[in-house]
Amino acid sequence: MPDQHLSWRVQMPQNITGSNGPFASVSNSTGQWIATITWTDPQGTSTAGQQVFGQVLYNTDPNNLNNGLTDNGQNYSDTPPTTHSIQLTGLTAGATYYFNVSALDSNGNTLAQSVNTSFVAAVQQVMGTPTTASSSPTATTITWQANVAGMGKIMLGTSATAMTTAFTDGVNAFSHTVQASPLQPGTQYYFAAQNLDNQGHVLAQSATATFNTPPVNVQVDLTQPKASPLITASGKPSTLSVLVVAATGGKPQAGITVNFKIVLHLGGSGQIVGTGSAVSDATGHASVQFLGKSAEIATVEATSVNSNSHVLIPVVIA
Repeated sequence: MPDQHLSWRVQMPQNITGSNGPFASVSNSTGQWIATITWTDPQGTSTAGQQVFGQVLYNTDPNNLNNGLTDNGQNYSDTPPTTHSIQLTGLTAGATYYFNVSALDSNGNTLAQSVNTSFVAAVQQVMGTPTTASSSPTATTITWQANVAGMGKIMLGTSATAMTTAFTDGVNAFSHTVQASPLQPGTQYYFAAQNLDNQGHVLAQSATATFNTPPVNVQVDLTQPKASPLITASGKPSTLSVLVVAATGGKPQAGITVNFKIVLHLGGSGQIVGTGSAVSDATGHASVQFLGKSAEIATVEATSVNSNSHVLIPVVIA
């Protein structure tokens, strides 16, 4: 009796990976941590007209993904690049969540799936502290560098708990420069820098920082608290820190932009070898750093549009 051979074909699930996702975007809305999980089903997941459902399984225990959410499903068209988006709410702040995603048919069979991945219920921090440079009593420019690309946004206010004014640049990038205007003169502002995705979810956020706008028409005196700083170096570049104080009648003034210029004298014939600017803080201090070589004599000049005076600081780099 001839052998009877049974044959069948088992359709293995497609892999959801790479540019298809899954991606987790974490944000905070009115004190609640939310994660939006998005992915695209790969080509060949299903046939035209077939209904496909997206599913996310997640938990803080990577070995027990017993929390699940499924979307309402959709029918594939003749060209089915189907994207799923499922929002996870009620997350614990700072907790690590593990998850995977799947595309299911109407019978619950898995058509495509991802491997387990994770996210933290906290917004990534912007790399580096955002910097400000006040150009006038009613405007300031804020720059920052993030660890993830996105649209730049500044949240700003006069208290750390009420940063409700937003300024954006509309540029999808890692580095951003945003001008905040109009502002109130002579005021301390709190702000945080953010990078957002196209849906407005926060991808990265800085810690809260502050700056002061200068008063209108304030005139300050510039002084240098340490005369002739001596910087030592041995045949290699050295870092020179220069500090000035902006004050009116002995009262420190914050938010004053001070411009610095370093002029090399010994062997340099008055050559300008460095420039920079800084904004005075609440103590009136504004400082910059320059690189210098050994055995040089230089003069650092500090000026401000808010001041009729300027400071000449002799520097010996021994």
